[in-house]
Formats: sequence, structure tokens, C-alpha cells
Amino acid sequence: MVVLTEFVVILAFGSRFWFDKKLNDLREVIDQKEMVVISYAETETEMRRVLARQEPVKDYLEDNLDLAKRVNDLNYFLPEGVTLTEMKMEKEKVSLVGVAGSEETFSRTIRAMAQMEDAYQTEVKGLEFDQKRGGVNFEIVNYLKEKK
Repeated sequence: MVVLTEFVVILAFGSRFWFDKKLNDLREVIDQKEMVVISYAETETEMRRVLARQEPVKDYLEDNLDLAKRVNDLNYFLPEGVTLTEMKMEKEKVSLVGVAGSEETFSRTIRAMAQMEDAYQTEVKGLEFDQKRGGVNFEIVNYLKEKK
């Protein structure tokens, strides 16, 4: 009977070490998984920051100003001899301020602006002949059609 009691005590003592080892291993696994979750939290925070910075760009693209297309159209349509000093592009209009080398160049500029694909009205806001340089100072506003 004493041998049986000692055997039970030895088994209990051995199982205690085995359970302690299992518990430590489990804690290590939990710690590793917590670190993974923490690292994902940092990644998620960074992604939220990126998405927040992306929102204005997305809104800009959804408004579809087609900036590159409009600049290419102006480059194509504007005659040689026109120097732009200011260009404003908004959703509903394009404003140009510049100098045309002659009256004929200015006339071709107005025709070119009116021929642009999405223009429905061209308005000359300012016009002045520069006698010193021999050109025409102008301000032209092209009102654009709404995109559907």
C-alpha cells in the first residue's frame, strides 16, 4: 500500500511538471498571437491613415475635372504666338489670361476656345492692346458643359 501511495505521489508530481510545461507553452503561443494582433493593429491604423489621405484624391477624380485632357486640348487648340500668364481650371469653367502676338492670333485663340469639345459658351472678360510689345492682352473664360 505504501508503494501504491508513493507511485500516486510520483505520478502527481510528474503530472504537475507536465501541466506546468503545457501551461507555459500555451502562454507563449498566446503571447505570440497577441503580438501578431498588435502588429495588425498598427497596420490597420496606417491603412486608415492612407485611406483618409486618399479620400480627397478619390473625390477629385470622381468630380472628373479631366485636367490632363483639358491641358492637352489647350495645347492642341491654342495657336502659336499665344503666351498664357494664368490658367484656372474649375469644374464649370476654364479661364485663360495671356498675350496674343497679334489681333489675328487672338481671333484664332477665341475660335479655338469655342471649338473645344466640352465648351458651350466662350466669353472675353478683358481685352487690351499692348502698344509697347505689340500684342493683345486678354482674359477668356470658357464655360463647360456638365458631364452626365
